[in-house]
Amino acid sequence: MAPGRILRWCLINHSFLIGISGGVNLGHPRVNYWDTSEEWQHISNPGEVVHYGGQMLLAYGTTKDYENPKRGLLDNFWNISGAPFFVMEPGLNIEANLSRRVTLVCRECYGCVSGAGENNGNVRITQVRNERVSAD
Repeated sequence: MAPGRILRWCLINHSFLIGISGGVNLGHPRVNYWDTSEEWQHISNPGEVVHYGGQMLLAYGTTKDYENPKRGLLDNFWNISGAPFFVMEPGLNIEANLSRRVTLVCRECYGCVSGAGENNGNVRITQVRNERVSAD
């Protein structure tokens, strides 16, 4: 997802995490995007040294295309709006408690993006498709 992410989360009973985040990418000279997301995670046996968990991330965002390359960060900002997209990313975690406050997490997840398909008129302008959003 987008660089510059802001994240807020709440851990309930050391086994359930709820988080919200938002991000924006303004650095590319031709195409930028923003997104906002929610994440739910369940941690099984969090007191064990090695344990596992599962998560689900849901996000919504939109791309923005510029007719001419930008000269500055917010130059030509309102030029063209692009396609909205939706992301669903389920995942599995293997976690190891290194100390009481530090946990090492190895995560395997799969992101599925929809909305930025070839049939969307804005995609023909931005050329940002589902596959490109998935790679970021």
